[in-house]
Amino acid sequence: MSSRILGLDIRNHGIFVVVVHTGLKTQRVEAHFEVPLTGQGEFKDQLSVAVSEIVERVDTRDVFCQVALPSDWIVYRNVTVPIKGRGKIRQILPYELEPSLAQPIEGFTFDFKVAATIEPGNESHLVVSGVEIVHLQTCLDVLKEAKIDPDLITAGSSVLAGCLSKVIDLAAQTALVAMGKRTCDIYLLLAGQIGMARTFRLPSGERSDTGMIGAYLNQTILAFEERFNLEFDPETVYLNQVETSSQNDTILDLKENNGYQVEIVDLAAAAGMPVHPDTATWHPQRMNNALALCLARIRNVKTFNFRRGEYGKRLFLAEWQAPLLKVAILAGVVLMLGVLSLVIDGYYTRKNLNRLDQQIVAVFSSTFPEVHRIVDPLQQMRVKIEEEKKKSTPIAGVNRDVLMIDMLNDISRLIPKSIDVTLTGMSFGVENMILSGHAGQFKMVNDIRALLEKADWVDAAIISSANQSKSGRQVDFKIKLVFSKGAVHQNV
Repeated sequence: MSSRILGLDIRNHGIFVVVVHTGLKTQRVEAHFEVPLTGQGEFKDQLSVAVSEIVERVDTRDVFCQVALPSDWIVYRNVTVPIKGRGKIRQILPYELEPSLAQPIEGFTFDFKVAATIEPGNESHLVVSGVEIVHLQTCLDVLKEAKIDPDLITAGSSVLAGCLSKVIDLAAQTALVAMGKRTCDIYLLLAGQIGMARTFRLPSGERSDTGMIGAYLNQTILAFEERFNLEFDPETVYLNQVETSSQNDTILDLKENNGYQVEIVDLAAAAGMPVHPDTATWHPQRMNNALALCLARIRNVKTFNFRRGEYGKRLFLAEWQAPLLKVAILAGVVLMLGVLSLVIDGYYTRKNLNRLDQQIVAVFSSTFPEVHRIVDPLQQMRVKIEEEKKKSTPIAGVNRDVLMIDMLNDISRLIPKSIDVTLTGMSFGVENMILSGHAGQFKMVNDIRALLEKADWVDAAIISSANQSKSGRQVDFKIKLVFSKGAVHQNV
């Protein structure tokens, strides 16, 4: 997956910018340029104008930002503590540093690296880097206004010192001299790791200051040897100098006056990272530190990072902690109300069920008072109804198999609408039924008899009487239907 990394090397006179595009197999320098700090106002105002210009020239959305602070803001100290464990070391570090600082410890923030290449014994040898909080806050405020949230804010050229071992096969003892316009950073490297770091302020920033670099380097080496009782003789001194016009004087001082083997650093060439051909001319000495910021993320270089504790990068959960807490509380209240509603609804449902059960028991008791033990009133009532049905008897007390409603249905179904007939009476006996009524003609009475004899429950249909009415317009008749055996009727 591809990503873009923005390296901002902030100096007192300008910002060196490098943008690296990195993919699964390739990395390249996508853009690089310098933005000078000019104009009226304090440093913060100048920095804000410069960052605004950077944002106009570089798409900072979805970009990983790494920042280096000016070297003259940084203090370095070597501290030895009789404990191990980064958490415990961080707790006691302010007390160990306080005697060596000219300003109150409360005004600084620190980070440290354990010098693992120095024999530790039962102690931890630390290289500590610190910056005044006011300077760090200034940088964070300006970047925040530009909607840039850096992952790393480190000290001067320390990131370049950390990257050298990732791209160059370093000797056991080497040194890095990183010169700005008015500062000189010196890093003593043991097996590629920083064993001691110092920042020197050049008196004038002119070419005459280069003659002092060898003295600063020797002073740092002497301090290292006295502190750790370990001889340090760098095989190579790597030089990175922003002002290349006086570079030859620096090399001359280090080589001829102090006897050191000097090599110029070109981080892009050493890392095999191509520079996009459409960009401006690549000046390694100016852009090395900004490129090192990008390379530190790609090569996972461990360096000082002041974005810790109170000044640490606010992650998503931390940034949205308050709104998420409100949403969680609201969701909890809604959930609680939902549960409470279910509980109340369940309570009243059970109450209604109990009331209905009591009504069922009351109806059952009033209907069947002889039953004293009621377990399942509904099922018991069904059983009782079936028992009562079986106990029900026909007119003469004989159980019947055919319902009266079925008989009436058959009578209505068997007599067609074409026959002019009106039934006026119906009487039941144990073995027969007598139908009485009026028909239009005698023939119709005989047809009715024949049709009703077809019913399953009729054994025989007999015309009991058929007489002309007094008006002479209809025939009064009575037909007796004899029930077939085994198909007697039941009362409805």
